[in-house]
Amino acid sequence: VLSKTEGIGAAVHAVSSATNSASALSLWVENGHVKSTGTAPTTSSISVSGGGLTAAVPSLSNATDVKGKLTAVITTTSIVNPGNNTTIRITFNKAYSIAPAVVVTPLTDLLGMSYFVTNVNTGSFDLTIKNGTAGSISTPGTWTVNFNYMVIE
Repeated sequence: VLSKTEGIGAAVHAVSSATNSASALSLWVENGHVKSTGTAPTTSSISVSGGGLTAAVPSLSNATDVKGKLTAVITTTSIVNPGNNTTIRITFNKAYSIAPAVVVTPLTDLLGMSYFVTNVNTGSFDLTIKNGTAGSISTPGTWTVNFNYMVIE
């Protein structure tokens, strides 16, 4: 752990190292900003349910176990029926010691679809995008959605 102050305000750098295998990332507090660096988690599509949704291809960018951006390219038949959904899993690079709190925020219009986080555990969490309405929702044939996520134990 490296901690330094340069007279402008508090700065803390908690840095992972080869000699500390318990550490999976670095957490920085510098100039009033929190920053996380480290190995990215992985993501996969774990289910597509019902007519209208045919596939979801997720990817991560600027991601660590603490924060990141999830992009999912969803293929539809242009109509998503009531109750149809797709679920995407984020698997942490290093497991937490207890199930963490997960906050997810959409960055794109979900066209009337809802989203929710489930199955939060020490190793992963799931994000489901669902038509929770009573009617069908029109979507493009290929539809890209983006979310930011933050995780804290």
